[in-house]
Amino acid sequence: MQLIIKSSDGADRPLPEAGMQHGILYSIIVLGTQETEYMKTKKKQFKFNVGWELPHLQKLEYEDNGNKIMRPQCIFKSYTRSLYEKSNLAQDLAGWRGQGFSKEEQNGFDVFKMLVPGVNALLNIVHYENNSGNTKAKYVSISKLMAGMVEVLPENPIVEYEPSMQDNFPDSMPDWAREAVVKSPEYQGVKHGQEVFGDDGPLPTDDQDYDEDSIPF
Repeated sequence: MQLIIKSSDGADRPLPEAGMQHGILYSIIVLGTQETEYMKTKKKQFKFNVGWELPHLQKLEYEDNGNKIMRPQCIFKSYTRSLYEKSNLAQDLAGWRGQGFSKEEQNGFDVFKMLVPGVNALLNIVHYENNSGNTKAKYVSISKLMAGMVEVLPENPIVEYEPSMQDNFPDSMPDWAREAVVKSPEYQGVKHGQEVFGDDGPLPTDDQDYDEDSIPF
């Protein structure tokens, strides 16, 4: 696979604790082209989502086929494919790897070479109030583990998905992600142009990359 650039039962869950948290990347889901709204303006953007386990926080109880199981808390974030210097993706990856992106890299950087499932990092999690007045959690930066910290493997099954896989959804893929994917033109087989999905073509310069409240944490 290349990308050149709340639990599923809907129950209320406590927010991940704010501050620097150990994370394990276990989920990469290409959502395809999604319609978003910002400042009352609708826009179609190609999105992908990454999910992290938070292994050192208290586990939560979930229901799986009638059985109650304990699972790690997780946090998710959606990105556009832009490596414009002010985009969320560019800032998060630059902080993680300790440097920005060259002009050459901006014209073709395989995100999946860095976002390898099972990789460990530190996530700076903050709590904030969304437009509906609800308190949410998000991570605002990624950094390398500190010296002496031990990398651990994810407890959840690895989730990797992109729309060309059609209905071969991983069992542990969240319902909200499936619902988003099936609405995308990529899933529906609509050709949306190689500039937004494919192995070739430069990254779009999108200077309006912003967080959304549509993804439940």
